[in-house]
Amino acid sequence: MQEKRYIEIEQEDGTRKQAELILTFHLDSTNRDYMVYSFDETDNHDSTILYTAEVLWNEDGSCSLDKVDDPKTWNEIKELMRNLIKKSSEE
Repeated sequence: MQEKRYIEIEQEDGTRKQAELILTFHLDSTNRDYMVYSFDETDNHDSTILYTAEVLWNEDGSCSLDKVDDPKTWNEIKELMRNLIKKSSEE
């Protein structure tokens, strides 16, 4: 089993919150990087709530996160996640 990785996410109010980094990936269609992370929260159905963000790389090598606003990109990300879950359940 792969060891969990954690990152700090800066909240809108400036505070920082630790999140588990679930997945990082690059979409060729947008030529951009994305990440999926979790604050270990569950919804009303006891499913883990996942967050997705675009990774914006700064010149100094650091990064910031931005919302995924484009519906086409969001659909592509959801399809990628479905395929990963399906592949994982088949193994």
